[in-house]
Amino acid sequence: MKCIECAHYPWVPTSDPGMMPPAKCHPDLEARRWTTETKASKRYCPYFNDAQGEPFVDDKPSGDNAGGRGFVNVDDFTAKELRARADELGVEYKNGATKKHLVKLINDYLKG
Repeated sequence: MKCIECAHYPWVPTSDPGMMPPAKCHPDLEARRWTTETKASKRYCPYFNDAQGEPFVDDKPSGDNAGGRGFVNVDDFTAKELRARADELGVEYKNGATKKHLVKLINDYLKG
């Protein structure tokens, strides 16, 4: 998978990213400078979402997902669905927990 093929890629695919300011491709990632080479390089990102289809699900988790399966992404679920998943796993959370906090709690639980 290539950054340029991801729905989160922050620029118009035909633009010269070297002329743009640093940008985040996903809210959970750090802002970075992009080049023509980096937008076309192969990466294995847990946030990859195919611009032409369904979200990518890696059978061999890597990066933040290393060592487990079933990790959740804040963009893929409603708060109600995340609370149900947390309840199913026995993860404790406070009333009014944000989606981002629920995702962190669930993923931390799944990491072990």
